Amino acid sequence: MAFFRRPSILPACVSAVCLSTAGAVAGAGAHQDTIARTAYVTVLDEHDAPVPDLTAAEIVILEDDAPRAVTAVAPAAEPLAIALLVDTAKPRMGDQFPTRDVRAGLSTFVKIVQTASPTAKIAVMDTGGAAVMIQDFTDRTADLTRAINRLIASQRSSAVVLEALVDAGKAIGRQASARRAVVSIDFDSQDTSGVQGNDIAQAIQGAGACVWAISIRGPGGTAMREAGLDAITEMSGGLRLTAVAASALEQKLQIVARALASQYLVTYERPGGSAVRQVRAVASRGSKVLATRIIVK
Repeated sequence: MAFFRRPSILPACVSAVCLSTAGAVAGAGAHQDTIARTAYVTVLDEHDAPVPDLTAAEIVILEDDAPRAVTAVAPAAEPLAIALLVDTAKPRMGDQFPTRDVRAGLSTFVKIVQTASPTAKIAVMDTGGAAVMIQDFTDRTADLTRAINRLIASQRSSAVVLEALVDAGKAIGRQASARRAVVSIDFDSQDTSGVQGNDIAQAIQGAGACVWAISIRGPGGTAMREAGLDAITEMSGGLRLTAVAASALEQKLQIVARALASQYLVTYERPGGSAVRQVRAVASRGSKVLATRIIVK
């Protein structure tokens, strides 16, 4: 299975040199045609808590490593669209599926997101054995609660997390809101997905979505899934979180929910007519800076 190539990791904090470079870009923009573009940016501190009150002077957008002048920064106000992917593959003999931890974590996630974004549309997909949408995108808490409470261990011992990413990317791309995220939970199941890395990148980046992956790691698992989740989270402006026990799941989902609820909408200028493969951000505050380009239809 061939995976798309991961870009190099950029430093989280931008230096004064980089900020002054952005100023030079802004000055140069007066002499050439520029267009305005936008991105959703998440800035987290060393404890993975959102960094508040960032200004345009504290953020630089990088397109394929070229700095772009940021003209405005504001808290993201558009409703979220989120696809929740849950690995329910049957555990190995002697182990139990963490039903209570999964349900409690997802319920907490929904509560945090809906408190911050009451009209957020959330879907739930089961990835154990096959990718099945058990709840389509909705803002109805009761429907989401019913779907979450139906999650139990599958009778199949494998999962298709990577295939589900492709399906979720296509489904979320049809949502009206451009503020899109896929949140995946997986355990140490074997992954039998039959997709290529480029299929995942096309579906996720084509939808303008970010991927946040929470992996509860044990002695099993699949190397291709590890590589795929590492790559797509970094490439899309999401984050990979891991733990060794399912009891940590609720805390990890709280991190993701608060991060998504605290995104910034960043407007910047770029030269017209040139193609862009990757958008990133750096900031003068924060430990992790994550950027997701908003697709222009």
